[in-house]
Amino acid sequence: MCYSNKYSLEEVRGEFDDFQESSRELEAELEAQLEQAESANKDLLSRIQRVEEENESVKVRQVY
Repeated sequence: MCYSNKYSLEEVRGEFDDFQESSRELEAELEAQLEQAESANKDLLSRIQRVEEENESVKVRQVY
């Protein structure tokens, strides 16, 4: 019975180690995706600002 418990403990430890490794890999992948999304968001905000400035410029030209 002791051998069975030891084997189960080693098996559980192995599965836990695998889980931790998978979690670290997933976290790294999600961090990379987050950085890409934040960069894309920053680019889009910059484009919005340029378009808004162009829009204001056109409005001003139409007034004069």
